[in-house]
Amino acid sequence: MNTDLEIFAEFSVPDDTEGITKEMFNDMMENSRFDSRIDLMKEISKSYDFDLATKRNNSFKYFIEKLEKILN
Repeated sequence: MNTDLEIFAEFSVPDDTEGITKEMFNDMMENSRFDSRIDLMKEISKSYDFDLATKRNNSFKYFIEKLEKILN
């Protein structure tokens, strides 16, 4: 059975994403099946888990908390 997340099986996402740099992300993308960064970002957005992202990255958690205060 093919699930949406299987296309990301080649990516090894650590439990703590604080240390992933733009360059590291680009390197992961270069070795993937995606033709462009935009294609990869579109696919990520389809199954993005904001709760998990806030647990894995303090900077993202801070951003989401500030955004929620603005929107509420």
